[in-house]
Amino acid sequence: MRTELSPFERAGRMVLAVILGLLIWISAINEKVFPVEYRVPLEVNIPDNYMVLGVSTDTVTLRYTGSGWNMLRFQMHRSPQEFRRDFVPSEGSAMPLYENLELSAPALQSDGQVQLSQVLPGAISLKADTVIIRVIPVTPVFRDGIPARFRFYDISPEAITVKGPASIVSSMDSLKTDSILPGSEPVITSLALPVDMVAYSDDSVQVSVFNPYLPIRNRIFSTVAY
Repeated sequence: MRTELSPFERAGRMVLAVILGLLIWISAINEKVFPVEYRVPLEVNIPDNYMVLGVSTDTVTLRYTGSGWNMLRFQMHRSPQEFRRDFVPSEGSAMPLYENLELSAPALQSDGQVQLSQVLPGAISLKADTVIIRVIPVTPVFRDGIPARFRFYDISPEAITVKGPASIVSSMDSLKTDSILPGSEPVITSLALPVDMVAYSDDSVQVSVFNPYLPIRNRIFSTVAY
């Protein structure tokens, strides 16, 4: 009776043992639930006639849970790029508005066998305001320090259309230019735009300065010398 295995039989049994162990491992992995977290940008969607002025955080952590193979497929093909949340201010709310926005996971849809179990933080605070449009005059600023009201000048365009949050735009009386050195030729200069959340119809203007030449002093001296 032969008890010793041939090399071919020994190799076959080893391969069978490896396959059986791999199947057991796969079954165990697929039964286990794995958590995976992603840090993604936060985007707050708001109606066009409102504007978000600030949020307590611009990123959130999304925690997903799922079984082994489902989670592996999710990580390979469906990794989230950003997290969006809608916000509609209540009618008649005082502006600017300070509000807490819930980011709870139960309100969100699952992704196949992988579930979004938690969003961190669970809520954010934000500041919103209504959007208004105004036409604001432009005031040139001259490098020699002489105020614009004491000069003869032409500016084009004379006023700029401004769109932005009411709390900012309503307090804007005029738009100043960058410092200009007066000369005989028209100068194209940029506007000094201090607020990023405000949109401007133009960001530069053309300024022509009229410097009258009055040779009165030379004429007086010539007459006296004669």
